[in-house]
Amino acid sequence: MMESGQLAMHGEGTPLPLGDAAREMELRMLEMTRELEIKDRLLTGNILQMERLAGKLRQILASMSSAVLMIELDGYLSEANPRARQLLGIGDDLPMLAANVLPEPLQNIVDEVVGEGRHVSLDALILEGPQGSKTVRVECRLVRDDMGHPIGVLQMLDDQTHLVYMERRLEQSRTLAALGEMAASVAHELRNPLGGIGGFAALLKDTLPPEGDAFRYATKIIEGVNGLNKVATNLLAYTRTVDARLQRLELRTLLREVLSFIQIEIEQEGLPLGLEVELGSRELPVRMDPELMRQSFLNLLKNAVQAFERHEGRLGLRVRTISDGSGLERVEVDVWDTGPGIPPQLQAKLYNPFFTTRAKGTGLGLSIVRKNVELHGGEIRLRSAPGEGSCFTVCLNLADEE
Repeated sequence: MMESGQLAMHGEGTPLPLGDAAREMELRMLEMTRELEIKDRLLTGNILQMERLAGKLRQILASMSSAVLMIELDGYLSEANPRARQLLGIGDDLPMLAANVLPEPLQNIVDEVVGEGRHVSLDALILEGPQGSKTVRVECRLVRDDMGHPIGVLQMLDDQTHLVYMERRLEQSRTLAALGEMAASVAHELRNPLGGIGGFAALLKDTLPPEGDAFRYATKIIEGVNGLNKVATNLLAYTRTVDARLQRLELRTLLREVLSFIQIEIEQEGLPLGLEVELGSRELPVRMDPELMRQSFLNLLKNAVQAFERHEGRLGLRVRTISDGSGLERVEVDVWDTGPGIPPQLQAKLYNPFFTTRAKGTGLGLSIVRKNVELHGGEIRLRSAPGEGSCFTVCLNLADEE
């Protein structure tokens, strides 16, 4: 330890007075403090810039129509944008184990990307969920750091369900348009000879004794002609261009009329069926053609009655309103039954003309129903499974106050 007044060594051993050494040390401390302040300002600016970039990234992810997921290499889901949360039903408490929330097909793709280190792309993956099946396009790839080391897996999903549905409907419409032209021509050609056959059979029947076989044969001919005439009439109804005469009417009033017809039919036939109705208390104004919509709901309810084939069961009609978040309100009418249900392989064919599972059916009822509903800007959906009954849902726009 230096005594008081002792000189400090400086440079090449040159002594420096203690006062000068203290001043030099003070200057160095000030210089280091300035450098630290500059670095602190730069670091603060970088942090703010990163926060702004992170905010922009969150906004971009939130605005994307694609579902975006980030899965870490340890198997935890660390990021999911709002679309991903909605599509897959993911909660807000991230991170969470991806295997607990991702459907098995998506988890298998993640495992494949991690295991093989390659990019996976699928155009039409079917995902089954609580809201039904979804068709999604999948892009999945490794995310690497600046050194090229993998740090996680990025998975992007695009919901293609509506697009696939529209493509299928477009193809079906083309087929049905060609079929409709042919059917209309055939129906016109059939009606004239059918009229003649029916007329002559009726004249013949009037000349025959009721107790003879010839009378019974003539009766069968007339019944057959009437059945063919009904098919021809339905064909023409399906293929002709219909102009819906829209009026602002209360939907529940029309539904009550239809339900009264079905109730009478159930009672007259002595069918062991229970009819349940939930119309609610709210008025439901809809711009519609009453004849077309009456025909549509009557067809749906008659199909529900016929599904039981005289077995016990329940059927009903349920009404509810929904909103799409933009202020547009719609009404959904469920026509349901506890019948045998419809196998999945038949559901896609139900709206095809002439497709029927009943011996006496024409296969045109549901085709006409969907045509009528779509003329009103609505849609019809089916939810059914073997042994669990069926539910047809007609969705229509509610009319505004004007």
